[in-house]
Amino acid sequence: MLVARPSHCTASRSVDCAATTGYTTPSADFVSLIDAPPTPSLSLDPTERWLLLLDNPPLPNLAQLCLPELRLAGLRFDPQRRLPARASGYMGMTLRPLFDQLGRPLAVGSAPEIQVEGLLPGSKVRSVTWRPDGGAFAFVVLPPELNAEPQLWFASLNFEMDCPLPRTLMAERLVDSGGNPLKLNGIRQAPLQWHPDCQRLLLTCVPWPPPPQPECMTGLRVPAAPSVQDAEPGVKAPSRTYADMLKTPDDEDEYEWHTTTQLLLYDLESRSARPLDDPAKNRVAVISPDGKFMMVAKTERPFSYAVGDVRFARKIEVLEVDGSGHWEVACLPLRDKIPTFMMPVRTFLARSHGEQTSRIRSASGKHLMGAILARLQTCGTSFSP
Repeated sequence: MLVARPSHCTASRSVDCAATTGYTTPSADFVSLIDAPPTPSLSLDPTERWLLLLDNPPLPNLAQLCLPELRLAGLRFDPQRRLPARASGYMGMTLRPLFDQLGRPLAVGSAPEIQVEGLLPGSKVRSVTWRPDGGAFAFVVLPPELNAEPQLWFASLNFEMDCPLPRTLMAERLVDSGGNPLKLNGIRQAPLQWHPDCQRLLLTCVPWPPPPQPECMTGLRVPAAPSVQDAEPGVKAPSRTYADMLKTPDDEDEYEWHTTTQLLLYDLESRSARPLDDPAKNRVAVISPDGKFMMVAKTERPFSYAVGDVRFARKIEVLEVDGSGHWEVACLPLRDKIPTFMMPVRTFLARSHGEQTSRIRSASGKHLMGAILARLQTCGTSFSP
């Protein structure tokens, strides 16, 4: 822990100014209190046989607080690492079995601990996601260098049941079939989730090839036109004041460039990744329980200068994971005229539930993702980040 000293000297103290500027370390008792290791977080595998202990990080240092941060449409994120602003991670992972080889519960003190290794010293871990069968987990690694891009890693629990458990578990980094790193984009949500077949991962990545950067990001920001906001004459609407809103067309272009992503299906066996859809401003992607379909929410133009990203217009679509089926479920308009009291929600949809559901059923021959109607009946509330 560091404490700042004042950068000026008073007449009553004969102290050398050069020696008192900067940061100093307080007493050892105070440092031990502030830097005491926090309680680890816990992650239980789906079969409830393994417990993963995640070492929470201490307080951030000054270098972490000084990382670049963009504030657009109510989002605050690190443009270099494509993560939420000041995103951190766990310092280490320890695997612990909950039952012995005969299926008897293990006491806390008698359970062996397996250290997850293979990472560079100083790396941090985030977005830990268990495989549906509990036999492996994938996670994102933040390298020690603060400006390094996040990496996708994987660890498999391929232990022999008749042999003693090892003391370490080696994790491996995942790359594509050409050995190139996977450029993840975690600005909105965790950039990975497991497919129900336990052999593939759904990844949210930077489009490839990457779209060209807007001119406002590559040089001097010279506005091409004035910033104009139009109000509908004679129309009153409740409004709040939000921070970090879009202000200019340049902000719109920069926001769109950073939030445009590509959904990839990554095969762990072949180390190959294939796109599931064209690049878009994807908000949330959810795979159906049978693994055949995927529901995606996408942000749509026009944007607003009065409300943030969470209230922008969006389109909800259903895609076939291993086919070419593509259906539009709903188009939800911009939410800029919602009352400001009593937990208001949108009270209409742009398209009828019954009409869209009948179209999907007739096209696919079966009911797609039983949660669609339940989610849409709340007007997209539970499906929004």
